[in-house]
Amino acid sequence: MPRRRRQSEVEENRERAAAGPLRGKVRNRLAAALSAQPTVQEHMEIVGFCGGRLGEVDHVEGTSILLGDEAAGDGRYHFIPMAWIDHIDERVHLDRTCRAARREWESVAPSDIPHA
Repeated sequence: MPRRRRQSEVEENRERAAAGPLRGKVRNRLAAALSAQPTVQEHMEIVGFCGGRLGEVDHVEGTSILLGDEAAGDGRYHFIPMAWIDHIDERVHLDRTCRAARREWESVAPSDIPHA
């Protein structure tokens, strides 16, 4: 015959379920690991999968990176999506070559950039 649960056991189980699958030390370690992940910073070098230099981060706008105006030497500003990032260490590494990134980036005139 199954044993009958005490009311306190039932309440404890409900609290555990409400807290989600990660509790205590596991949750703290996960939060620490996520906060330690490098993020895109101004003036970081951006390199393509080919190892070549694409440019430098001017700043981040939402889900896009604005490259510094020297990236193409054409007097225009260029945006690349954050989705192109493969990984970040001291540099931003893309998941495509510089050539592919230049074909696909969004170009805008300096007058269309509020801070320019």
